[in-house]
Amino acid sequence: MNKFKFLSVIIIGALLVTFSSCDKVTDLADITFDTSLSSNISATSAGETRADTTYAFSGSAIVDPTSDSTINKYWDNLKSWNIQKVTLKVKTISQDATMTEGHLIVKDNNTEDVLFTADATGFPLTAGTVIMEVTSGDWVGTEAALMAQHSLFISIDGALDQPNVDVTFTVVVDSKVTANPL
Repeated sequence: MNKFKFLSVIIIGALLVTFSSCDKVTDLADITFDTSLSSNISATSAGETRADTTYAFSGSAIVDPTSDSTINKYWDNLKSWNIQKVTLKVKTISQDATMTEGHLIVKDNNTEDVLFTADATGFPLTAGTVIMEVTSGDWVGTEAALMAQHSLFISIDGALDQPNVDVTFTVVVDSKVTANPL
């Protein structure tokens, strides 16, 4: 009888070690890669010169996580999505201007929930100028939306110091994504 109990304990112990280590072996197959999702936002400041010294502008774009071929390989096996930073920069501009105020709003395109906002003021705009680079924030909602394969609706509005300015902004969401191909 003692041999049977001893053998049972050994078998149960071996099974526990086997099953608990399966997760560890699976975790060894995790891969983490960098990805950048981006889109261009076109905007034009209001026309006619007037007594006001600022001219409103606005524009929006969609950032679609399913457009990234690397991510598409692992959609069914994604484990985490960690945003590293969100950058807004000027891609092109038709004339010199200063952004007297700017508001970036990121929404879940499926639920329309506001996920993230940022503001900028007093930036001279030239091609290549980084207007906003947000490296920390409450990304939980944005990361959850991306993990759920929801696109992001990103808008910018504000005011420039010149009328009739055509500007194209590029918004980039840099992330580290972890997946397990097993």
